[in-house]
Amino acid sequence: MRYMTKRNWWDDVFDSFIFGADPRTDIYEDEKGVTFEIEVPGFKKEDISVELRDHILTVNAVKKEESEQKNDSYHYYLKGRKDIEIRRSYRLKSDVTEDDIKVKLEDGVLKINVLKNNREIPAPKQILIE
Repeated sequence: MRYMTKRNWWDDVFDSFIFGADPRTDIYEDEKGVTFEIEVPGFKKEDISVELRDHILTVNAVKKEESEQKNDSYHYYLKGRKDIEIRRSYRLKSDVTEDDIKVKLEDGVLKINVLKNNREIPAPKQILIE
């Protein structure tokens, strides 16, 4: 893959413990670029942020459940729903900018398209020794 750096498998072992749940993700490349499809069921657009910083694409999704009981006519015996945080980062190649990234949320799947750019990679330049 030209636009993504592969992750170290050892990092994956600890990421879910340190950074929250590890969402199911498909990553594939076609003639247009690289596409990430990340399962985020139950999350709204407002719950999700996608950020590009120092060539690292970070997806963060946080869903807070109401901790207070809103109705006095009943009480919980069991409350199985809890706050959920999903955080995942992907290292991209250095020539990717935020203009090359398109994000869409549909049916519980966050689809991130990292478009291939047509910018020329500059040729190496010789540096003179003094």
